Amino acid sequence: PEELRRRVRTLHNLSSYFSCAFSFLVSPSQGGLLASLNCLASVLLQIQARIQKKGRDILQPKTGSAFPLKVSFKDFDPMDGYIWLELYNAPSDKDIDIIGSVIRSWFLLGQLGGFDSLNIQLTRIPVNESLRYTHDHKKEPLPAYFQNSSDLEFQHNRARFWVDLGTSDRLAMDILINALKAVSSDHVGIKQLIFDGSNLGDWEEGMTSEDDGYKIYKI
Repeated sequence: PEELRRRVRTLHNLSSYFSCAFSFLVSPSQGGLLASLNCLASVLLQIQARIQKKGRDILQPKTGSAFPLKVSFKDFDPMDGYIWLELYNAPSDKDIDIIGSVIRSWFLLGQLGGFDSLNIQLTRIPVNESLRYTHDHKKEPLPAYFQNSSDLEFQHNRARFWVDLGTSDRLAMDILINALKAVSSDHVGIKQLIFDGSNLGDWEEGMTSEDDGYKIYKI
């Protein structure tokens, strides 16, 4: 219905333009020209009013950080390791939902075997050749599946989640870094992303109270 209404409005605008132009063609006098210009001005004012009304939805400002996301590694064990995030500010519920949705989507893709650098056929085809994909089961490598993940925990401006990346490879970490870089620049400012590390700042084990600044996102 919304798409239909949008198309109807577009057709209405076009018909208004044609009507204004046709009125001048029918009466190509100075008076006809003035009437046509007034008609066009009226149509443009209507369009401008509609754009101003929806301006907030059309032009959404970026709410992230202008500073690049810092990424570091500290003896990360992909089968038993933590991934830590430090934000510039304590996150709102919307911020938590954005970050959590990205990590949940990343984990689901990993469970489906999406991060397998040994089987990325299309990226290896030269740009001047036609795309093709082979299904030779005899040559397929070991499937690359994530095994497990904890929920995403927040304490003030810090967050962490535990992962077992199973048989997937480093492509998974590249994808996560790229996604969180976009989140940091466009939506929620993330100061740093750390793979493993025994602790990040003043993380308090056992905290479960929201009154103390603890929040959780179910992965």
